Amino acid sequence: MNFLTDLGKLGGEGDSVGDIGEAILACNPVLESFGNAKTVRNDNSSRFGKYTLMYFALDKDKIYGARIKNYLLEKSRVIKVAANERGYHAFYFLLRGASDDLLKQLYLTDSAGKRMTWEKFFYLKSGGDLSVEHDVGEWKVLEQTLVTLKFSAEQILAIWRCTAAVLLLGQIEFDEKSFAKVEENVVGKIKNIEVVD
Repeated sequence: MNFLTDLGKLGGEGDSVGDIGEAILACNPVLESFGNAKTVRNDNSSRFGKYTLMYFALDKDKIYGARIKNYLLEKSRVIKVAANERGYHAFYFLLRGASDDLLKQLYLTDSAGKRMTWEKFFYLKSGGDLSVEHDVGEWKVLEQTLVTLKFSAEQILAIWRCTAAVLLLGQIEFDEKSFAKVEENVVGKIKNIEVVD
C-alpha cells in the first residue's frame, strides 16, 4: 500500500493522494493492534487477513479511496492464549497505556481503584508478555492513529468499551451443572454475579 499511495502522489497533480493516502496507510496500526499478537516465533505476528479494495482514476493515476471488504480474524486467540504467546495487542495496550480515569470508566480497575494487570484476566493470564514500555508506546501510536483517522471522542470510547467488554466477559464464571436443563427452559446460573453487576 505504501507503493500504491506513493505512486498516486507521483502520477497525480502534486500531492493528489493527500489525506486519502495518509488515511489508507494510517489504518495499519489500528488493524495490527486488533489483529496482531505475540506468538512463539514472532512478537508481532499477524493473526488476520484482509482484502482491501483501492479505488483509482486510471487516467490521472489518482487514488480516490479504499475499503476493507473482508477482515478475517483468528477468533480463538481472543479466549485462549498458549504459553509464551499473547492475545491481541489491543488488550495489553489498553490495560497498560490508558489513563487511570479511562480504566475506571471501563471497569478495568480492582476494588481499590488500581489498574488491573493482564495476568488478572482469564482470557490473557495463560500467556506470555512483552515490555510495559512497548505497550505504552504502542497505545500512544494507536490513540493518535484513531484521531488521524478522524474518529470522534465518542467513537474512540466506544471502541475501548467493546474491548473492555470482551475482557470482562471472560471474567464471568458459569455454574456448568446448572446448564444441564437449558433445553427445558431452566435458566443457568453464574457463580460470580458481582462481575456481571
